[in-house]
Amino acid sequence: MGIVTFFAGLSRLGASTTATLSTLEPVVTVGSAALLLVRASRTRELAPAPPAAVSRQR
Repeated sequence: MGIVTFFAGLSRLGASTTATLSTLEPVVTVGSAALLLVRASRTRELAPAPPAAVSRQR
């Protein structure tokens, strides 16, 4: 998928602009991962604990 969009951008924008924009790919990847991880951690905090994880009090 990524290489297809790269070549589509290459044909539409030109080589120099496409190369410049492709340098933003790692930044977008890290930002997306951070958002997903924060959302996943919040979901776990709101979800009830599974029965096996509940500590038994005596």
